[in-house]
Amino acid sequence: MITASICVGFVSPAEASGVYRLTTGTATGNFYPVGVALNTLLQLKHTEAIDVLLKLHQSQGARDNIDALLKREADIAFVDAATLLAVTKKSPPFDKYQNTGEIQILAALWPDVAHLIIQREQARTGEIDDFRNLIGESISFGTSQSASAFASRALFSTTAINFEQLFRIPDFDIYRSVDDFLEQRIAGISFFTHEHSLAVQQIMADTRSNATMLNISDSLLNQMNASDWPVWQRAIIPAGTYANQIKSVASISQMNYLVVLSDFDEADAYHITKTMFENIAFVNTLHGAASRIERAASEKKTFLPYHAGSQRYFEESRPCTGIFCLFN
Repeated sequence: MITASICVGFVSPAEASGVYRLTTGTATGNFYPVGVALNTLLQLKHTEAIDVLLKLHQSQGARDNIDALLKREADIAFVDAATLLAVTKKSPPFDKYQNTGEIQILAALWPDVAHLIIQREQARTGEIDDFRNLIGESISFGTSQSASAFASRALFSTTAINFEQLFRIPDFDIYRSVDDFLEQRIAGISFFTHEHSLAVQQIMADTRSNATMLNISDSLLNQMNASDWPVWQRAIIPAGTYANQIKSVASISQMNYLVVLSDFDEADAYHITKTMFENIAFVNTLHGAASRIERAASEKKTFLPYHAGSQRYFEESRPCTGIFCLFN
């Protein structure tokens, strides 16, 4: 039996048929542990007849993942919707690639929700504009190549806040950011992560912190979606989701995806998609982000096509309705 391994960096093409290189993210992000969960599931379901396994590679995040996929240094990649949209529009730095039109979706995964966190005494309006009160301070978006950083930059670019000039933006992962926020070395955080994030809970529960989360208005959400496919969705973080969170927060979210290139083997794409969704209860237990994965998200129309193997699975497994079902 071929066994999957966990590696750092891109070493070589797939060593055997059915062993695919999955590029994930940093060990402190969400892509990597969800990749481990998917790899575990495929190992449990592995047979000689269905020889599909993964070789996991850590990366700096979504941008690294897409670079690796387009360079064919990876076969499958985790990526967020905002990065995907930038790739399809050939926005820099993705304008150098000629094969961006070959990217297709295996599955929609979970939504990452914006968590905008500052100290309560700086929150005069409760809206994102309160970041203006932090001019000259350090603000963390996450590691520079991560989906969180890309999404945070897209969010702040839509506001009138010139974040590049007004703030210092360190290249910190989520846990370094939490520690520095609690020690008052940074003044604010913009993280796109799943609801019930342990890192956010740590901030909200810590007695050293008097943190609060800020809202994002409907008008700002509409501006973000004005010229492109509406990858940004309204997300409400209910009161009590985190410690000391008294009120619901009107935030936004974007979807994460598993993507491949169009020449990815159809039968193996079918098997990966089928294995994940037919064992979704198991997948949901393996990580906080994975707990948000549901089939319904992959049934929604999006700006990129689904791979033929994934399409076949969804079509075959869709519940039959109507009179013609009587003859099936």
